[in-house]
Amino acid sequence: MTALLQKYGKSPTSWLVVAIIILAGALIIVLWRSPVNAPTIGDNGTPTNAPPIAGSPEAAPAPGSGPAAGSGANQPAPKPAPAPIGSAKLLTPAAGDVWAIDKLHSVAWVKPSGYYTATAILVDAATKKDVGWIAANITAHQTGFSWDTQSISTTRSGGIKQVIFPGTYYIRVVSDGKDAQMVSGNFSLVPAGSAEALTPIFRFKDYTITPTEITVAKGAKVIFINNDTTKHTLTADKFGPYVIPAGSSYTLDTGTLAPGNYFYTSNVYTYRARGTLIVK
Repeated sequence: MTALLQKYGKSPTSWLVVAIIILAGALIIVLWRSPVNAPTIGDNGTPTNAPPIAGSPEAAPAPGSGPAAGSGANQPAPKPAPAPIGSAKLLTPAAGDVWAIDKLHSVAWVKPSGYYTATAILVDAATKKDVGWIAANITAHQTGFSWDTQSISTTRSGGIKQVIFPGTYYIRVVSDGKDAQMVSGNFSLVPAGSAEALTPIFRFKDYTITPTEITVAKGAKVIFINNDTTKHTLTADKFGPYVIPAGSSYTLDTGTLAPGNYFYTSNVYTYRARGTLIVK
């Protein structure tokens, strides 16, 4: 201002020139800070129309504004879908087995049921309706249990026992958690004293074969279960070898064998344990 007065003097004309210059400067400032360029201040004191900061939520592209789906550009890897809860197979009773009522029978599977307790339920094969509870609290480490087939419970907690009638059934083992349900094949329960058709099982575990001897009629199926943590190669003098991975099973059809005694072992047990299969 002083420089302007010295240049133009103190006459009225000089004051007019100075005033015009000041007004022009003010007009330029007002135009520069017009809504087109001036930042708008939000409630939190920050500019609402300032350029977004890199990495901030405001800088993220709007939905649909990024690369097209399937283009592969900057697409995050899809997460795997959770595994469905399906059904595993009970080894016994096997499909077509015939169990006499009032005799002890084995309900068996290959691997422990999982991380949760479970319950076993008898189901009518014709109606698909639950008949009753066979076992109430199967622990996580079990690979089977024995059932006398005399009666079942009307509730899981026990309570009233119910007589079982001859018929065709199947068994399902239901987990209390997220383990897969296990289901048997359809089998028959026949009156006490009737002839049976069983699917016997040999188990390999901890250098022991259980049972050590089984006798079957020619044509029967025999299941070998490997409950160890390493694979077994089943070897015999007249059949095999059969490789059974850890936690798996192999079913042998004795219809291919002549009547006689068959001694067998595994490459893991060698001389430490041996089993005998007798085919009549």
